[in-house]
Amino acid sequence: MAGKSRKDKVLEQERVSVLGMLLNCESDKKPSFEVQCVDTPIQPNGHDCGVLVLKFIEMWDGVSQFNGKALPDYTTEELQLVRQKFVCDWVLNEDNVLRDEVIQHYDLLLKK
Repeated sequence: MAGKSRKDKVLEQERVSVLGMLLNCESDKKPSFEVQCVDTPIQPNGHDCGVLVLKFIEMWDGVSQFNGKALPDYTTEELQLVRQKFVCDWVLNEDNVLRDEVIQHYDLLLKK
């Protein structure tokens, strides 16, 4: 990417400012970071933006390896499977303090 656009520079300054306020930093100790423009697929529906963002966070390694994009193109059906896997991973995670209760609850429902 050539030089940063004015919009990118302003967005970067605003993000640093907000992050500094959240971290309660003095102005000279605010963290800095660089805005990167990455080609990502367009969501195939009106409700899977968050799923794509989570998948992007999970997969991004700095290399656009899917036909020049950071993620593969997903169908709505594939994103449903991705969503289900996220939920299972979260619920069954050993750090989930309610894990056993959830498993027991759904085990009882399956036995009905």
